[in-house]
Amino acid sequence: MAITDYIPLGGATSPAGGTTDSPIGLFALKMAYEQTMFKEMQQTRSMVANTASRMVELEGYEKRIDRWNKATLQTRQRTQAIGADIGGVDSAETGIRTVVIRPQHFEYPEFFDLRDQMGTLGLMNALVPGGEYQNNVLAAMGRKFDEIFFSEILAAVNLGEGGGTSAYAGTAGNDSLLSDGTTGTGVQPFCMAKAVELVSILQQNDAFYDAYIGIHPIQVAQLFNDTTNRAVSSDFNAMRPLMDGEITRLLGCQWISCTQVPGSASQHRVYGWNSNAMVCGMGRQEAFVRNVPSRGNTELVYHGAFYGAVRVDDLGVTSVNNSD
Repeated sequence: MAITDYIPLGGATSPAGGTTDSPIGLFALKMAYEQTMFKEMQQTRSMVANTASRMVELEGYEKRIDRWNKATLQTRQRTQAIGADIGGVDSAETGIRTVVIRPQHFEYPEFFDLRDQMGTLGLMNALVPGGEYQNNVLAAMGRKFDEIFFSEILAAVNLGEGGGTSAYAGTAGNDSLLSDGTTGTGVQPFCMAKAVELVSILQQNDAFYDAYIGIHPIQVAQLFNDTTNRAVSSDFNAMRPLMDGEITRLLGCQWISCTQVPGSASQHRVYGWNSNAMVCGMGRQEAFVRNVPSRGNTELVYHGAFYGAVRVDDLGVTSVNNSD
């Protein structure tokens, strides 16, 4: 039973059995919606948020994040002073070790005019907790989070110490690789040979743990149609991807098919990364319903949040471009 089934929108029940013009019912509906949405927005419906090393709290300002650095352990004899083998370099001179995650604010506002029946019914349907309107908003916010993640995975990062930026310095796959392992001309479609190469790059970079592959649905179809090395073969799968219509785990990686993987009208990249490569941020989730007198006493249903992401390890990220 929905909350609108037992709370009259017009207000409290009068002694005569009718309803008054009191806004008690609408107020209760607003409060229930705000509390439900606030809780749901904290548990983002992003497909990639849980693949990052951690989620930091963003409060509308940039935050410094430690970069992932592969340390070389030093050997010290019993008679050596601590630090003698590295020349006693001051910590401030050991290089830039932090990057900046910058939050971006996104919102989903909508006005409902209660002066007509359509606006009233629209607001009633929108405020039902767990209803279609709420699910649509949460899905839109989740897609925006995915978009931010993929837009930052290869972007130049802002350095926290000394300023400036640092471009991606990892290893990319061969865009011209064909399914039989040879090299063609120009950018070729995605195939099993490219998938194996992405995995190999992560393995060579000591980054093949908690590994993920982010792929657009177009490239999933290309992988299904690879007749040379079949992704649907039992040599690669313990599951039956043709039965499920998707690839969830392949070559030791968790595969994520997402429409927010960036690309053009004719090309899309496929990304590989591990759980230490990215840090995500989220903050100040807002969800409220307010009357706006300046707009004819319409009701504003508002949702907003801060999202951000930053790459902290170049060697833990790779990608390959593919023609559609």
